[in-house]
Amino acid sequence: MEGVCEKSGETSSSKEEFRVVIKLTEYQKKALHDLKSLIKNDPGDDLFCSFEGSHATIWGVPLLGHTKSDSVILKFLKARNFEVFDAYAMIMNTLLWRDEVGIELLLQDDVGIHDNKSVMFTHGYDKEGYPVWYLVLEDVLVNNRSQITSYDDQEGRKFFRWLIQFTEKNVRKIVCSTRGQNSILLVIDLKSLTRYGNRDLYKVIYKYLQMLSDYYPEFVAKQLWINVAWWYRNYCRVYSMVFDAWSTNQVVFSGQTKTIETLFTYISPVQVPVKYGGLSRDNEQDFHQSSTDDISPDVTINPSATQRLEFHFTKPCKVIWDLRMISWDAVYEAKFEPDSKESYTTAISRPRKLTANDEPVISEGFSVDEPGKLVLAICNISSKKKKLLTRVRVVSSEMNTEPEASLRGWLVQSDDESSMIC
Repeated sequence: MEGVCEKSGETSSSKEEFRVVIKLTEYQKKALHDLKSLIKNDPGDDLFCSFEGSHATIWGVPLLGHTKSDSVILKFLKARNFEVFDAYAMIMNTLLWRDEVGIELLLQDDVGIHDNKSVMFTHGYDKEGYPVWYLVLEDVLVNNRSQITSYDDQEGRKFFRWLIQFTEKNVRKIVCSTRGQNSILLVIDLKSLTRYGNRDLYKVIYKYLQMLSDYYPEFVAKQLWINVAWWYRNYCRVYSMVFDAWSTNQVVFSGQTKTIETLFTYISPVQVPVKYGGLSRDNEQDFHQSSTDDISPDVTINPSATQRLEFHFTKPCKVIWDLRMISWDAVYEAKFEPDSKESYTTAISRPRKLTANDEPVISEGFSVDEPGKLVLAICNISSKKKKLLTRVRVVSSEMNTEPEASLRGWLVQSDDESSMIC
């Protein structure tokens, strides 16, 4: 069975479960105990009997007797404010829905994953450590599938089943993970959606969010709606009223001009995909999405000012870096200045003008063979303040991918008029 959590002994996951329960109040602990007893003893409606009694599973985890069982049950209790019978009814409804959908068979089906992989995907983590899911409706339009998203259409049902499959697979990964975070940040991109022409597509969004609320409770820690047209924001806020007060407080709406700023508020730029203004690329080899070892400052450069980023090295190594300015309008230079007065400065990248037509991310590297400093200089030649994103990794002489601790912390950020390259 795909994605079923294996039961283990005293592991980090079981310790995490213990910490979760310890944080509960006495009232909440009692509610958890009562709900577990209710599940175990089934009050006579035989609903659990059809799901192999107390061995029923949700998200690949048995409801009783597993190190992750308490976390699963607590999801339903929190969604119902620790009202035991309400949470019990929610669990039963979830089991019935999963049986009707045929979750285990759906996980094995090919329901168009190759066509839809750009519509919904996971990429990186937010600042709280939650995995980030992206639902990109523009790609539905690009692939000419906006006309097949009606509930009554066969292709529309197939598309929605794929969303269920994606959700189930990735929820199981989260539940079985030892990271300690069992929620997500959901980014919904409404770019290119029209006011009246994509009503069926909006319905699919609402149906999907309702499914998350009903059958995957407490998994969405926050929703970021980005590229939301001005006429749609109020409607979205009205729609959010279908959720409870807690859920409403976790929904953020962002217009097209504030999308990047909103994403950077909740997600580090090094974890944001390049298409959304960040530095993270798919399947990148030099930098790893989940790495926290990279030096990743971001600074604001005033108009006609030069920002110098300096890194000092004391032994041979290789250093790689990514630079990005949202909508390039700058002059960029990179050089290595040795400590020895007998050595010459190496021009890694001679001063060149970068515009919005250039590649969004500059990716370069340099092999250091003597003590000295790497200097990256960027001059903002526009009339507006610009944010510069930087990501740097030092690789040892053995060419492994781990940064050398002795070389970290040498970052210097300064405006130096004597080094102006504008």
